[in-house]
Amino acid sequence: MANKPSAIERLRKAVAYYRHGWPAIERKQAPFYWPSWRSGQPQWSIVNAEAYVQEGFEQNAIIYSAIMYKARAACVAPLRAYAGNRDEHITLPDAAPLAALCRQPNEFMAWSEFQMLNTVFLNLIGNSFVYVDNKVRKDGAPTSLYALRPDRVAIVPGPRNTLKGYLYTPEGKSWVDAFPILPQDMIHVRLPNPGDPLEGLGWGLSPISPMAWSADVDNAATKFLKLFFEHGAMIPGVLSFDVPMTNDEVASARERWMEVYGGYENWSDTAVLDQGGKYQRVGLAFNEMGFENIDSRDESRMVAPFGVPAVLISTRYGMERSTFSNYEEARKAFWEDTMVPEMGLFETEYQSKLPTVAGSFVEFDFANVPALRKDTPKLMTSICEAWDRGMPWTVAAKTVGVELADRFPGDDVGFLPFNSVPVTSLLGAGQRQAAIPARTTQAEEAEPTGQETITESEGEEAEGKATAPAETKSTLTPDQKALLWKQQDNIARRWEPKFSEAAVQAFEDDRRAILALVADAKGKSKARKATLNYGELLDMILAYIAGDSQENWRKQFWPLIEAIVTDQGQMLNAAFGISFDVRNLFSEAFFDTYLIPFAQKIAETTEGSVRSMLQQGMTEGWSIDEMTDNLDKMFEQWMNGSLSPEDFAWYKERMPAYRREVIARTETIRSSAYGSNAIYKGWGVKRKEWLTAIDGRQRDSHGAANGQVVEVGEPFRVGGYDMEYPGDMNAPAEEVCNCRCTILPVMDDAQA
Repeated sequence: MANKPSAIERLRKAVAYYRHGWPAIERKQAPFYWPSWRSGQPQWSIVNAEAYVQEGFEQNAIIYSAIMYKARAACVAPLRAYAGNRDEHITLPDAAPLAALCRQPNEFMAWSEFQMLNTVFLNLIGNSFVYVDNKVRKDGAPTSLYALRPDRVAIVPGPRNTLKGYLYTPEGKSWVDAFPILPQDMIHVRLPNPGDPLEGLGWGLSPISPMAWSADVDNAATKFLKLFFEHGAMIPGVLSFDVPMTNDEVASARERWMEVYGGYENWSDTAVLDQGGKYQRVGLAFNEMGFENIDSRDESRMVAPFGVPAVLISTRYGMERSTFSNYEEARKAFWEDTMVPEMGLFETEYQSKLPTVAGSFVEFDFANVPALRKDTPKLMTSICEAWDRGMPWTVAAKTVGVELADRFPGDDVGFLPFNSVPVTSLLGAGQRQAAIPARTTQAEEAEPTGQETITESEGEEAEGKATAPAETKSTLTPDQKALLWKQQDNIARRWEPKFSEAAVQAFEDDRRAILALVADAKGKSKARKATLNYGELLDMILAYIAGDSQENWRKQFWPLIEAIVTDQGQMLNAAFGISFDVRNLFSEAFFDTYLIPFAQKIAETTEGSVRSMLQQGMTEGWSIDEMTDNLDKMFEQWMNGSLSPEDFAWYKERMPAYRREVIARTETIRSSAYGSNAIYKGWGVKRKEWLTAIDGRQRDSHGAANGQVVEVGEPFRVGGYDMEYPGDMNAPAEEVCNCRCTILPVMDDAQA
């Protein structure tokens, strides 16, 4: 008693601990104590392990399925031995003792069986015990590992806050004859137990403990169903008779009733009662018991403590909420939230209790776990997107967590996405140049200055202070412009087939509608017993072209125009490093300024051709069948260009040929240029530049306009016409059809 610290001394040490941390008190003693009577007294399992095994693992399908799902999952990630450290290591050869131990822990078990058993013990009892046979070896590695049944192991606390060791009691022996095991020879993996009297050194809490009642209810319901079918499916009830009955007669009636109508074999038999007998049900019918609700409630409560999503073990509760997509998400969440942390408990103990020579260690290998594999296509897409914005390959890969196997020249250099021009100078200070050069003029374009660079002296002078904006203006080089034009032209060409298909469909709808009007006029003329009224027919066709036809063309092309403008905007945003929401362009103004004039231009050409054909038919006295045939051929030529040489020669003089190709090529460039012009306005760019592809196929008027710079919002002067962008619908067809020009932004330093 004299050596026992006083209350004042204990309070002083506690205050010092909370104020100054552990160094202020004795390091060799934990800040907790347990009674002296616990010292040397074996602490046996806190749960009825036999009941958990029988009523949980052996009799309850949900508990068995959840535990075995985790046990099978543990086999996918084997324990491996490595030489080196965590950052740089190699796998030890199979012949190495530590590697052999990981492959086969003892002479009776392979690693998969060993780890499955320990996983079952941990999830059933809350504890896993592994005896480490530390016979002396040259490399210090243990010779064997043995999984022990937790209910046969006792924890023996030492004085105050120490652990004396463990006792293992084989079957048929008492604890007096138990086999003692030192702490350094035992791997004890436990789940947290907040009520542990040994402050975390004792028994872990089984996951079955909080679900025990739900498991009992589920077992009871299963047992009830079994008895229900074994001993009779008759709902509890009362047999009553109008005549007095002795005890022997009551017993005989009850026995006879169960003999004739009891059991599931007699469900369909019809009951016959004589002498005024009646049967009255007093229990719940089967469908009134609500087993489906009980099942769902119990299942959700039983799988939750194990951390296994119900969908993975196909419970009723899980299947009601399962889809193919959330199944994959559930597997991923199971591994990330449950298995990796749980296997980390084993891994930490294996690493601390498997003595080896310096420079080797053990670790679980999760490389073959499908749910934990990296989504390589998605990661590569992220790398490409980062590279598109000027980030070097190595930086982009490191950012998304991808290890590059090899290094190549230029890995540490960023590139402008539209022309792959280096923008990063690997100087000591590591400054990055501006990606987009400044304002452009026709004079500057004649003698491009190239990219701005930072000299070594400027770099040294800039060290330690912010870099001032460059005073000199920079410009897009001719190569940059050509490559940027090429990228915009590629977008247009990529969408050309879709535009062509839309034109065919719109022409087909127009053809059917116009031929239907001709057929209707034919019917009216027959009814009147008169010749075809070409004037009336022309009015009906022109009314259709002015109304439904234009709506038809807008309906067919609206999604395509929106898509190509979106692609153009995303490309320009990425190329110039600007964030702009292209969706803001598709407003009511876009409909009024683009879609309506677009359809009107198509309708004007169609109207002129149809009017010309009807007038010729009226002059030459065509029959209705001839008119129908000629209209049909006209649309066939517009859509497919498949007329015979004779027919084509005749129609070439009277109508525009190949409208499908002209519309597709013209509208892709027109919508792309319109989108670019609107995007530059959204960026706040002050000026824009006309760019013509000088390849010998350009119009003379467009070649003369090449390099022309005007204010954004103002038109260019091309061929004597005002055009705000290539394909501007205010210009005549000879200046816009099949145009391949584009416009570029002219940006100052602040915008760059």
